[in-house]
Amino acid sequence: MFPNDPNNPQGETPPSMRTASRNTVPVIHPNGQYEVVPPLPPNSNDGHSGHNAYEFIMQPAVPKRSFSFSLGTGKGLFIRLGSILAGLILLVVIVGILISSLAPKGSTPELIAIAERQQELIRVSKEAANQVTGEDTANFVTNLNLSLTSSQQQLISYLASHSTKINPKTLALDQDSQTDTLLASAASANNYDPALAQNLNEQLQTYETLLRSAYNHSTNKATKQLVQNCFNGAALLLKQGQSLSAVNNR
Repeated sequence: MFPNDPNNPQGETPPSMRTASRNTVPVIHPNGQYEVVPPLPPNSNDGHSGHNAYEFIMQPAVPKRSFSFSLGTGKGLFIRLGSILAGLILLVVIVGILISSLAPKGSTPELIAIAERQQELIRVSKEAANQVTGEDTANFVTNLNLSLTSSQQQLISYLASHSTKINPKTLALDQDSQTDTLLASAASANNYDPALAQNLNEQLQTYETLLRSAYNHSTNKATKQLVQNCFNGAALLLKQGQSLSAVNNR
């Protein structure tokens, strides 16, 4: 450079130029530090929204905020606790209303009693199937067994769909040992068919009374329809049984 300069015959770069060069070109030492901090890049947005490339060097680190939960103290604490308690009470009330709306209205215990009475009638008819001698009595026993088995299945399914399940032990609560003793004595006296018809008629009358009570106490349309169907079947069976008893008593 500068070959015509008499004061610089070797063409070396003047010290002032070397200093200027060092001031404009960053020199990085082996340890990773700058000997001279590079100049800041020009701000094209006049400092309004520009980004400083070396901002992280000059600004202190901002500590991260950790999440904390507090109910507060004093009056604020009681207000928050009261709000939480009120919300829990409201939730319990809503759940209770939903459960109540799904249950058969006011008739669940009576429906269970009906299922128990059905079970006893079904039990007696099954045992009588091998004991009867007359054809009319045999037909009555068969019809009773089929009709009440169907009605009981519908009733049990209905209760199960409304969160009420009946186990076999509950169904057997209406079993009456006196009925077995009565029919055994009638068989020994060759009077089984009339005694059976009379006993089943009495049980059917009790069954009808339970159905009437459940129907009158129910406010659910589906429950009323189910009970009405059971009652219609019981009425036909009772009519058949009473006709059979009238023939036996001639």
